[in-house]
Amino acid sequence: MGVESIRDRAERSPSRFEDGGIHRDPYTSMLVPYCAIFTLAYDKVDAAIAAMRSHPLGREAVVIGEVQAEPAGRVFLAKLQAATGRACYISMYATPFDVLTADLWQHFYGEERHFPPSYIHVLDVLYEMGIYANVEIINSPPSRQFQYTSVDEAIESLLEQLILPDDEQTRNELRRLLEQWLVEQDGILVPPVERKMVSTIIWWTV
Repeated sequence: MGVESIRDRAERSPSRFEDGGIHRDPYTSMLVPYCAIFTLAYDKVDAAIAAMRSHPLGREAVVIGEVQAEPAGRVFLAKLQAATGRACYISMYATPFDVLTADLWQHFYGEERHFPPSYIHVLDVLYEMGIYANVEIINSPPSRQFQYTSVDEAIESLLEQLILPDDEQTRNELRRLLEQWLVEQDGILVPPVERKMVSTIIWWTV
């Protein structure tokens, strides 16, 4: 593993993780002024963390994950298969919840939101495992997490869901959008669902 000198780092352009900006993946937002990722043997981790935390730039060093022989999704499905007696059923949405708030995400961030894995990805992994699963497609109502008793309640919920800064300007802008966007149904405020929310039941026998 090479170590870049301070002079070399100063002479090159900062990477996308070193420029001190706010970087967003589909689900998180973080401020990363300095970032370095190391892969270490288990017996070296404690010593490495202690050494990094002893330096001002490494005082927040943490373990962020571990390397596995197989992807976590495949490990989970393999355990599910091993625990199955006769048949296994998995219920999951085909339409991600984030579809409902995709326009709001686009408004605040100026880019499309990347959706999480769907049932089709589970089928791919099952196929790779030699499991030929059945799929039943069903229509389902939007989750209750998108039902609000007031605009204020919607603001509090969507600030978190959309990973927005909790400041007055953002709150005011979000309020303006929600007052135009939400519709009332039976005394409850809900998003205007223009497309059906689709769920699936994936099942197979052993």
